[in-house]
Amino acid sequence: MITEYNPHVQGFLVTAVDTIQRLNWEQVKEPPPLLSKLLGGLVTAVSDLQDERLVMIMDVEKVLADAGGFYEDMKMENIQKN
Repeated sequence: MITEYNPHVQGFLVTAVDTIQRLNWEQVKEPPPLLSKLLGGLVTAVSDLQDERLVMIMDVEKVLADAGGFYEDMKMENIQKN
């Protein structure tokens, strides 16, 4: 799975792909508060599919930052030194 955020392109190794689902923005909604709390903000949106499955859309930037400080170098970019 390939993702892109700002100038970075990331690749994730996945075991298998079940389906590829195209969603319209109208189908994407805010996750329920309980889900957000349980997953610590890793899920930024959800969508109900026609077969009644719930798709969780994850925050790739947060996953990378939590996993290994991937964005640590970007935190200081816009801070001016005195």
